[in-house]
Amino acid sequence: MNNKSHRVLPRAVAVLVVLVALAGCPPSTPAPTLDAGPCALRVSLGTGSRSAFTGLDDDDAVQVVHGFQGFLMLRLSLAVEGTAASTVEVAWHIEVRDTLTTVDQRDSFAPLSPTTGDAGVVEDWLVFFNDALASNLIGHTANVQVIVHAGACTGGAQVRIALRDDTPCIDPDASVPDAGTLDGGVIDAAVCGSPP
Repeated sequence: MNNKSHRVLPRAVAVLVVLVALAGCPPSTPAPTLDAGPCALRVSLGTGSRSAFTGLDDDDAVQVVHGFQGFLMLRLSLAVEGTAASTVEVAWHIEVRDTLTTVDQRDSFAPLSPTTGDAGVVEDWLVFFNDALASNLIGHTANVQVIVHAGACTGGAQVRIALRDDTPCIDPDASVPDAGTLDGGVIDAAVCGSPP
């Protein structure tokens, strides 16, 4: 080997080390926080529509809905103040105490029905317990957390609810935009209001 090749290899390694050091690691994505935006939304968890919204307090009971495709779900609503947006981004996290049942429903866009100039209600939002057994839900307590984003504004709420099942039948009025409504694949006796 000549002297020239001995000088080129160490320089190439040195340049490579410098480039790797300058490149560094990609920045990590920070976890979402409730104070991430320049403005704060006031969010309340509840049930009902914009004309009949009822806020939930800790230990209030909420009916578990039996869906027409066999899923169990909660029909919840959100009152959101501090934005005139027509759509908000919603992320849910639900943990059922004393069971291993959790729900993480993230980055769902929900229509916000206006109530006043800077407020509205997300009406009857269905939160699904996919693959959950009724015995892991009914009679248990659940912690419900929600984070709402509207543009650069962020807000959230949390409530502890009791899960109940007063009507163990399928709600014929439950409708999901992507899935439709109750179809002929369900026996009549399983539908609320049908004779046995």
